[in-house]
Amino acid sequence: MKQSIVVFLVLLASNLIAQVHPATIVEEFYEDLNSGDSSKIRSYFFDEAVIEHLDKDTTYGFTIDGFMTIAPKFKSKMYQEEILHIDMTIPPSFLAYTVIVDFKFFFNGEYHHCGQDIFMVQTTSDYRSSKFLKVISMDTECWEQSSYEKEKEEEFNKQKQWSVSECERIMNRWHQDAADANLQGYFEVMADSFYYLGTDPNERWSKSEFETFCMPYFEKGTTWYFEAERRNWAISDDGNVCWFDEYLFTQNMDYCRGSGVLQKVDGKWKLFHYNLTVLIENEKMKQFLKLRKK
Repeated sequence: MKQSIVVFLVLLASNLIAQVHPATIVEEFYEDLNSGDSSKIRSYFFDEAVIEHLDKDTTYGFTIDGFMTIAPKFKSKMYQEEILHIDMTIPPSFLAYTVIVDFKFFFNGEYHHCGQDIFMVQTTSDYRSSKFLKVISMDTECWEQSSYEKEKEEEFNKQKQWSVSECERIMNRWHQDAADANLQGYFEVMADSFYYLGTDPNERWSKSEFETFCMPYFEKGTTWYFEAERRNWAISDDGNVCWFDEYLFTQNMDYCRGSGVLQKVDGKWKLFHYNLTVLIENEKMKQFLKLRKK
């Protein structure tokens, strides 16, 4: 008996893990609703599903068949809905969810009103998917971020800006360490899995291979000087990965382009990838290719 229960729980857990996140299901539903695809819209609902709309004074409901009669109005773009915010509650059973969506409703392309849809999402009997058992829709004031959420977002954006500034400083220091023949400083910013791509086709070096190449130059003090005249940055949504491209003045190759990726590891930014390329104007490409064949 115990073995049977364990097997059931394992199968249940594996099927639940394989399911699409309920909030994602709801997002996909709105995409298909706005396209007016009747077959796709129906597939989100159990056959016995009920849709209710609450007005100030009245409540009226639809069966799934009744609800499907509005699909052509979405297909013709007479009706459209735009998601403003999604929230979700997850019960201990993980078999049923409530997803709350704040939305804007558009009529013939013009904003008409805001509303809120409450989806009661339930796992199917085979535990392989989730569908809507009930949807309650009502007109509401337009959703706005709370002051706390705004402050939290502003603080996170400031942290991202600071991260970019910190990465900018690290890359400036990295190039300066090369110019100063500071081998320890130059290599300590690199991640263990760092790779360097140089201008020569054969120059794809791991951190240890790149150190072997660099060592004689650093020991003799005959290193290189790169100066970034401008650098373009991007940062991941979670603020833990930065990537960039830079326009470099180099002492031996004139202007080049560098690009790289940094990632925060245990609270410290590490350089995982750097690519150095020589710049060739398009109109000089044929001449360059002839030169390469010599």
